[in-house]
Amino acid sequence: MRTSKLALCQNVAHVNLMLICLQDAIYRIKETFNKSFDEIYKQREQEIARINEKNQRISKILEDLHSNDEMWQPQMDSFEKPEKLLTVEENEVNIKEI
Repeated sequence: MRTSKLALCQNVAHVNLMLICLQDAIYRIKETFNKSFDEIYKQREQEIARINEKNQRISKILEDLHSNDEMWQPQMDSFEKPEKLLTVEENEVNIKEI
């Protein structure tokens, strides 16, 4: 009976140690993902800013040419802004004031 209790305690300790190791691994994976996400997000913002600068120059050229062509303006989609994912805008709420 004693050996089974000892073996059970050792198994519980082993399982707890494995859980701690898994939690640490998950944390490191999340940290790596978040770091990569932030880098790509900043790069995307920089590219959008670069395109907007070029679009300003193109707009001036089109204006000089008296052209009415419309320009595509890049912007971040809502799914690319995690902080906006759970934000509710007033126009999304359909409540009548009493």
